[in-house]
Amino acid sequence: RVRLREDDVRRQLEEKVKFVMGLEDRSEGFFFEEGAWERPTPRRIVVRDQTVVKYESKNGVPPHVDGKDATLLLYLNTVHPDNGGRTVFPEDGLAVQPVAGTALLYKSKTELLHFSEPIREAEGDGNENPTKFILQLLIDYEHDYKKGDTITDFRRGTSYVFE
Repeated sequence: RVRLREDDVRRQLEEKVKFVMGLEDRSEGFFFEEGAWERPTPRRIVVRDQTVVKYESKNGVPPHVDGKDATLLLYLNTVHPDNGGRTVFPEDGLAVQPVAGTALLYKSKTELLHFSEPIREAEGDGNENPTKFILQLLIDYEHDYKKGDTITDFRRGTSYVFE
């Protein structure tokens, strides 16, 4: 796992992710923080994790739910179907084969149990030393503020009223 620089993620992905998620009104954009004490607000989206993950032979991820409002998986390389590596949503009957440049964006707080199939050595037309690379963002964007609430940013020492 390699943690990406916040500035790189912001520059490359922030506007695209806000658009796809319908969150263009979040004027503060991405806020990077793993700690649960920082919450999304009407102005910001909290990115809890921004890493590139490498999967090699026999690597996979067991069934789980990410526990965040949304997950973005961006496939950085193509994995031959004979080498496995699909992202599988068993309860929905969906399995996605990694293709470079494609992405999955899904709600991941409590629904969408999923897993990553282990990478397999060459079978049929597959590669002998297969790998899979993904960029993963774990995103919290839902908030429980109501119109008229005062929202305080303790890091900046500022407050505003949600209108």
